[in-house]
Amino acid sequence: MNETSNNEEYKSSPSGPVPPKRVTEENNQGDTTSESGGVDAQFNIISGKLQQLARKQNRLQKENEQLRQELEESRKKQVSYEKKIMEVEHRITVLKLGSGDMAEKDKKQFEKTLNQYIREIDKCIAFLSQ
Repeated sequence: MNETSNNEEYKSSPSGPVPPKRVTEENNQGDTTSESGGVDAQFNIISGKLQQLARKQNRLQKENEQLRQELEESRKKQVSYEKKIMEVEHRITVLKLGSGDMAEKDKKQFEKTLNQYIREIDKCIAFLSQ
């Protein structure tokens, strides 16, 4: 049989049984102010975190834009360097041809390229003649 009075259940704790809290109007009124304070505190915490996130987003957007600009500049430099490399390779080929130091394989490739240029020039001349 249960040894509680007025049908109240006692919780056990290391120091012995603890009676349950009784809910009264006074307790309810006190709880609403503490709940309101808790809600206000939570709202302030959430509001602060939201402001932090907004600042972080702005910072990251600026950083992202800066990185995009740097990437675009790097791509432009890459294209410029590739053009310079092609020019230098062309000069090397011409110098090798002029000095006669070209290997047979390189000579054949050079002749192919030269013939391709000649065909393109012929097409341009034919187009202009019309």
